[in-house]
Amino acid sequence: MVVCTVKQRGGELRYALRKHRRPRTPSWRAFYRPHPSPHTPSQYRDQRIPRMTNAPQSTRSPVLATGPLRIQFDGRLLFNGLVVQIVPGLNAITGDEQTGKTTLLRALCNKAPPDQTTPIATPAFGLLFEPPHPGDPTPDDLWRAAQARCPRWSEQACSDLIDRLAFAPHRHKTLSMMSTGTRRKVETIAVLASGAAVMCLDQPYASLDMPSIDALRDHFRTIGQHTDQALVIADYEPDPRLHWQQVIAL
Repeated sequence: MVVCTVKQRGGELRYALRKHRRPRTPSWRAFYRPHPSPHTPSQYRDQRIPRMTNAPQSTRSPVLATGPLRIQFDGRLLFNGLVVQIVPGLNAITGDEQTGKTTLLRALCNKAPPDQTTPIATPAFGLLFEPPHPGDPTPDDLWRAAQARCPRWSEQACSDLIDRLAFAPHRHKTLSMMSTGTRRKVETIAVLASGAAVMCLDQPYASLDMPSIDALRDHFRTIGQHTDQALVIADYEPDPRLHWQQVIAL
């Protein structure tokens, strides 16, 4: 609080001006920046032991299960014997910076270091930090490459997402001509149209406008009703507007 003094005839007038922080951008990530809570058990705060919670308790049979994961990153042991089971519907992987969210997604897609995990027979599908594509491809080039890897690719889902995300005006561009948010749409459409039994997305709302976030949220709700397909989303906190079958908190 700043106290200001204004001189007037007959005395001084003192008043207070409160400093207000500028509101943050209204986005999922902005509203949810987790920090250690005094109500969090000490073993989770201090040792960063992954814990699983269900909301509500899921009775669905897993569509993907890993062996014991032992993964190191940047000299730190992230997971030691962690076994993950992914159930149909919406699964969230949550945590703060450098807790292993993306690393765990990569393990589900068999993209973790081969000497640290046991390969999954039928891995998940996700475009997570793929190497640069040669020749600066267009979205259609990337989608054709994804279709070749995904026997259950849905052209109808791809077309619907292009319309709902208002992507048609950018379809002729190459990836180097696109903004970060537009490139994220290209990869998100590829994953959601893949038809894979388990699909993985890393912070799908980042760099998107609110209409695009609302469109994705509606599509996620549809996937949440499936009994033979799972979507795994990694972010700081689970979207409170979605019904999650499982939340894996790191």
